[in-house]
Amino acid sequence: MLIKTIIVAYIIWRIKMSSTITLGKKIKTYLLILTLLTVINLLTSPSYMWVVWPALGMGIGLVVNTLSWNKPKNTSS
Repeated sequence: MLIKTIIVAYIIWRIKMSSTITLGKKIKTYLLILTLLTVINLLTSPSYMWVVWPALGMGIGLVVNTLSWNKPKNTSS
């Protein structure tokens, strides 16, 4: 019984840790893409900062994705 409890606790811990790592990777990707887009924006049309629009769209997607991790999964059949 104790071994089952330890195994279940380990599996839950691994799932939570993989979610944290995935969020970190998504944030790094978000920042990398926005940095590249900002450079392109400043080189091509510095008078208009259009990079704000992709930043907002990607930011909304990142927030929605992060909030959906905490939502309980529906297991009814």
